[in-house]
Amino acid sequence: MRGLLGRKGLDAGEAMLLSPCHAVHTWFMRFAIDVVFLDSDWTVVRLRSGIRPFGAASGGWRSRYAVEAAAGCLSPAVFRPGAPMRLERLCGDGWEVCGR
Repeated sequence: MRGLLGRKGLDAGEAMLLSPCHAVHTWFMRFAIDVVFLDSDWTVVRLRSGIRPFGAASGGWRSRYAVEAAAGCLSPAVFRPGAPMRLERLCGDGWEVCGR
């Protein structure tokens, strides 16, 4: 339920996957974020860039997942609506969301 609240920021390449998630808020956060909303098939529903502290964003009724990253990290060219994504396991405990 906390998400990124209380963190000072995210390093380049870091992101948080929220599931299930239809909407996010940045109340009391210290930094802006980009959010990509995905449906149950891992297809991009919506990308919201540069959501500043005390803002909010919704992926709509189709969204199932949200990936939050530092502002400027999620490219509109890659995370465009209708684009298929996949979740890949990386070395260690990390995961990566990539275009198919």
